[in-house]
Amino acid sequence: MKKLSLILLLLGASIISKAQEKIAVINFDIVGKSLTKQQYITITRTEISKLERYQVVDKYTVQESLEKNPVDLDKCFGINCLSKIGTDLKVKYVLSGSAEVIGDKAIISMRLIDVEKKETIKNTYSEFYWSEKNAQRLVQLAVYKLFDKTIDEKLLNIYDYARVTQGNVEGPDVRQYNLSGPRFGGTYQTGKMEGIITAGKVEGGFDKKPFMTVIGYQYEQQYLYTGPFQAVFQLNFSLTGLDQQTAIPSFSVLNGFRATKSGWEFGFGPSFRLRKVADGFYRTTNGSESWVLWGDQEVGENASKTTRMDSRGETKLISSWVWAVGKSFKAGSMNIPVNFYAIPDKDGWLFGLSMGYALHKK
Repeated sequence: MKKLSLILLLLGASIISKAQEKIAVINFDIVGKSLTKQQYITITRTEISKLERYQVVDKYTVQESLEKNPVDLDKCFGINCLSKIGTDLKVKYVLSGSAEVIGDKAIISMRLIDVEKKETIKNTYSEFYWSEKNAQRLVQLAVYKLFDKTIDEKLLNIYDYARVTQGNVEGPDVRQYNLSGPRFGGTYQTGKMEGIITAGKVEGGFDKKPFMTVIGYQYEQQYLYTGPFQAVFQLNFSLTGLDQQTAIPSFSVLNGFRATKSGWEFGFGPSFRLRKVADGFYRTTNGSESWVLWGDQEVGENASKTTRMDSRGETKLISSWVWAVGKSFKAGSMNIPVNFYAIPDKDGWLFGLSMGYALHKK
């Protein structure tokens, strides 16, 4: 029992001693346009306090000590100078750092010094994607790194400079991006129209294959952005069938919605294309149907007039509706959108797959 009491007593003393360890944030070297030195010191002091590991000396106590023992802080970045201030403050550790902002990159370094031993305990160096309104978060992550506190991978995906600029479609606020650029892929026609496309021209067909290549260009303009969500207005012009010595033009106007973090998106809207159509009817003979042009009815034949695609007909502008879903992939500074789309029609759905590329502009 006495042995257990002694262990508990020593453990309690150790915890109290640990809680009484003091730390002072002394100096920050600032390069480039960012926050002020005092702002960095204040934020660092606050973030260390949140860890609840040390007693952090407040700025007024530090100022009072510096008034009694004047030190030129503009030159005080060495171990001896910082340790001297720590000795006057009677703290276990002192911390100094530097922050350098170069364009969209913030380089934050921190150094923890043992005052009594006059030696550096740990140095850390971090590169973040710079955003002034997220400066406190960047300092927080630098403090976490210095004191070995686990950092959520999601935060690193958003703020770590290498991850943001090389592999993610994210940033401090999840950056918007534009996917305007060339598109290419293929379509496959199903249903009755598949038969019309493959039929001979004497039957009103086109003597083509149901699968055709597509090439075109997509232009998009953002009209809503909330960070992780983006709404865009998209215009798409394309030519279908160049692989089969034909060129079918089409023009689509889509309303697109994109999850900026994951790259997933979907869209919908009208599509317009030129198509040869003719009036006619389906004649049933011995249980099989055949397409007959209007005006070729037999005497007394009761026919129901309808309109469909026919190579012998007139070229008209046809409207339809497009449903699309896709995902954008990152390759360095390039976005690679891959989309699947479908155009419903009573005579057969058209399915298509397209991909393209667009440079990511910061």
